[in-house]
Amino acid sequence: MHPIRLFRRWASQWPEARRWALVLWAVTGVAVIAFGAWLLLRQRAERHRAVPAAARTVDPRLNAARRARERFPAEPALWAVAGRYLAAAHAPGARELLRAAALADPDDVTLVADLLAACWRDDARAEARGWWDQLPRAARQHVAVAALGRWAGDPAATELAEPEAARLAGAGAVLLERPATTPAAEAAGETLRVAAQQAGIHRDDARRLLALTGAASAESIPPENTAATAAADLLAVQGDERAALTQLDPLAPALANSRRVTLALARRDLSLAQSLLRSGAWGALPADAVDLAFTAHRATAKNRPAVAEDLWLLALHAGSGHAATLARLAQALGDAPGTRLAYAAATAAAPRDAALARHYALWTLAAGENDARRNAAFAAWQALEPERAALARPEGSR
Repeated sequence: MHPIRLFRRWASQWPEARRWALVLWAVTGVAVIAFGAWLLLRQRAERHRAVPAAARTVDPRLNAARRARERFPAEPALWAVAGRYLAAAHAPGARELLRAAALADPDDVTLVADLLAACWRDDARAEARGWWDQLPRAARQHVAVAALGRWAGDPAATELAEPEAARLAGAGAVLLERPATTPAAEAAGETLRVAAQQAGIHRDDARRLLALTGAASAESIPPENTAATAAADLLAVQGDERAALTQLDPLAPALANSRRVTLALARRDLSLAQSLLRSGAWGALPADAVDLAFTAHRATAKNRPAVAEDLWLLALHAGSGHAATLARLAQALGDAPGTRLAYAAATAAAPRDAALARHYALWTLAAGENDARRNAAFAAWQALEPERAALARPEGSR
C-alpha cells in the first residue's frame, strides 16, 4: 500500500485529541534528549577548561618513562633515570620508579637521596622515615649531604638531614684520608663531590666536605663517556631507542655493546641481542649458553613449557658459573620460567650473595609469583638484609 494512503488510514482511526497528544509526547522527548546532550557537552567543556593546558598535552616521552620497568625489566639503573626524569617534569610515577630502583640498588647514595626527596614532595613521610632508619650511619651521612639541596625549604626534612651532614663534614678527614688509589676512597669522594654539586649545596659543611674529598676523588670514567651514556640512557627511557643507539657510537666497544644489548632487547631485536651476547657484551658468557637461552625463550613464546624448561636447564649447564647473567637475560626477555630456573641456580651457587637474593625476591614480587616461591625468596633475602627486605616485603610474606 502507498505510504500516504497508509498514513491517512492510520490517522482516520485515531481521534484528533489523541493524535495531538502523541505529537506532543514526541516533541517533548526530542526536547529532553537535545537538552541532555547539550548539558553533557557543556560539562565536558568545563572539565576540559579546568585542566591546565600542559596537563592536557600528553607527552609520549613521559608515558614511555612511566613504563620503564615494563620495557627494561632487568635494568634498575634505567628505572632510576626514568624516575629522575619524571620528577624533574613534576609528572606522576616518579616515586614508584625511584623506589623500585632504590630497592634493587640501596647502596646508591644519590638514588636514595632522590627517593627521599620524592617522598617529601608526595608527603609520604612514613616511607621516607622507613628508608632513613634502615640506612647505616655512614650511608645516612652521605645521603644527608646529597639530599640537603633537594630538601631545601622543607624545615622538617632539613632538621632530619642537616645534623647528619654536619657529622660527616666533621668526620670527613677520618673517612676519606685513605690513599687515593683505594677504590672505596675514590668512589666515596666522587659520589659525594658530584652529589653535592648537583644538589647545589652552599652550606659551610658542604664546602668543607668538598675540600676534604677533592684530593681523594678520581675520575674513573672519561667525561665524554659519562655524557654519552647519560644521553643514551635518557633517550632510552623516553622511548627513542634508535636515537639512543646513535649516542653509543663514540663509546668504547665493551661499554657500548652492553647497552646495545639492553636496547635491542627492549626493541625485541633478538637477533642483534643474541649476536652481541655471543661476542661478550655481558661478559664471558659461552656462545652455546646464549644460543640455548634464546631457543628456550622461543619455545616459551610458542607455549611449549616442557621444551623450554629443558632448554633453559641445558643453557644453565652450558653457562655454568654464569647463572646470574642468564637470570638477567631471562628477566630482560620477560621469560618467567627461565628467570625462575636461572635465579634458583644462581642463589644455590651463591647463597650468601645479598644482592642476588635481593634481586630474586624483588623479581618474584614484580612477576606475581605464587606465595610459596615469593615467601621463600623473601625469607632468604631477609636472612641477609632484614631491614632492607622489610621495606619491600609484601603483607603475605610477613
